[in-house]
Amino acid sequence: MSVLCQNFQPRIFVHADVLQASNASEVWAGPLEGGDYVLALVNRGDSNSTVMADFSLMVESGVGDIEATSYKVRDLWAKQDVGNFALNFSATVGAHDVQLYRLTPS
Repeated sequence: MSVLCQNFQPRIFVHADVLQASNASEVWAGPLEGGDYVLALVNRGDSNSTVMADFSLMVESGVGDIEATSYKVRDLWAKQDVGNFALNFSATVGAHDVQLYRLTPS
């Protein structure tokens, strides 16, 4: 249920933007209420792939926090904190799969 409830607010609609795209992978990010962000790592390929999100692209696209030096990353599927990351975050994403994370500026 935590994944479905990440951005429910009746008065405001916020969407995610594509930050990076290649032949087989995409990185999406968008703001959440309260100053956090959602991050989706997408693998459209036929085999597992490491997908990296560059946090500077979040700032350049107007999605990220310009003052954040790092982000606390939480895996929304596993319901577990992954750790604090500066500059970028990467994860292995299964073939034709999506990994979804909540980023909190730290």
